[in-house]
Amino acid sequence: MSELSEPTASGQPAEITRSAADGVYTILAGRPGCRELFITARAQPGAPVGAMLARVAEALDSHDARIVSQVVFYLDRDQARTARAIADQWGPPRWPITWLASEGGADAPGGMLIYAVSGPPVEPIMSGSTPKPPR
Repeated sequence: MSELSEPTASGQPAEITRSAADGVYTILAGRPGCRELFITARAQPGAPVGAMLARVAEALDSHDARIVSQVVFYLDRDQARTARAIADQWGPPRWPITWLASEGGADAPGGMLIYAVSGPPVEPIMSGSTPKPPR
């Protein structure tokens, strides 16, 4: 499904596209020189965290996009295990991650929201050393 929004500063309309596949929902806002992706992913019951992350990685790769921020709705009491799965998928995170814990006992995060961009370079602004994932 594709929609046109208001014209950008260049006078060209920004295109907004929505897609859904295998528990990954993507909204793409295309503007000249920059595409923004808003990805919502749901964990599949009984599937490992890595399976959800692989599906998100496919969506990111298909648009040559880089993560800017991430929210993890996590049900796994072992936050470090989820953090390791994220690092295994993309390397040590160089973007902020917000963890929203739940009292549930499932073995995978409930899901995540990811904001990513394609086009402009993405460089974190650091204060001190690189943040380390929880242990």
